Amino acid sequence: MNKRAARGLGFSAILLMLVFAAYAVFQVATGAEAWSIALTAVFALAYAGSFLSLRRNHLLPPRQ
Repeated sequence: MNKRAARGLGFSAILLMLVFAAYAVFQVATGAEAWSIALTAVFALAYAGSFLSLRRNHLLPPRQ
């Protein structure tokens, strides 16, 4: 994978992680069932993990 594709994939992973995290907070605020909140949080963590995996494999530049 080239650096440009990795950067785009990293950006979309962070964006999806933020969307799922915001939705989990919304679910908590509206009193959704616990399994639904947990599943949403797992998706947010999975996208965060994919971003960190790209960074660990040196496909994304370090923070500056």
